[in-house]
Amino acid sequence: MNRKIVFAVTVAITVVIAVIGAYYLTLPQAPAREVPPEIISHTHYTETVENTSITFYKVVGVVQNNLDTNIESVNITTKFFDAEDKLIAIRNSTTASNIIEPSQKVPFEVYLLLDPANESPDRYELTLSYVKTSRETVAGLEILNRNWHVDETTGYHIISGELKNKGQQKAVGVKILCTYYGPDGNVEAIAHTYISRTIYGGETVAFEISSEPHKISSDSDFELLIVAQQYYPLPIVNYVIFAILAIGALSFIIYMKKRRGW
Repeated sequence: MNRKIVFAVTVAITVVIAVIGAYYLTLPQAPAREVPPEIISHTHYTETVENTSITFYKVVGVVQNNLDTNIESVNITTKFFDAEDKLIAIRNSTTASNIIEPSQKVPFEVYLLLDPANESPDRYELTLSYVKTSRETVAGLEILNRNWHVDETTGYHIISGELKNKGQQKAVGVKILCTYYGPDGNVEAIAHTYISRTIYGGETVAFEISSEPHKISSDSDFELLIVAQQYYPLPIVNYVIFAILAIGALSFIIYMKKRRGW
């Protein structure tokens, strides 16, 4: 009799556990928590404009998009404080690229003009805002034959290479940015160079970036980012559109002459 009771209790417990398990399996799963974009690294230094007495307190950093969708209108608000923790100024800046793809890291720079009568800020605070977007970046620019070295005389890190337009549009206002990282993985400095002319489809141009005025170690890591101010259709595309419009206009005129007696 005891064995039957034990068996019945065991079966009952098993059934209850199975029912509870099945119930929880049918419950909707909680959505995975989004990890928002974040400022993963930043630093600051003072920088004087060459051949002037104008000096800036400069904050540089990197934003990483942790989402699975593109973001845009990425704004960095920087609050500067003095040694007494009083708010000195607020500055807003944007990332170098307007659209940031998933997992992509894009640098930013914030400038605060220093008054000669006042000291540099004692500290600063950064906040980030952004908008999700379905807009895509225009691909086509690619860096080829990249080389780098540290100038033995100046200590500046020099990067040279070629930039090729593999797309079907001409690129205008192209800027190449270099973000330097120290041994600890934190950003050290940001340098850039501009391509002064339009780059047409299939065309390749040379470039060079110097870390001046920052001396960068030869074993420092760096990342390059290409940003184009605007893309335009290649001239051949414009000619095709013009030809289509011209043929359409000519056909309309012929039709009107035959049918309407123009």
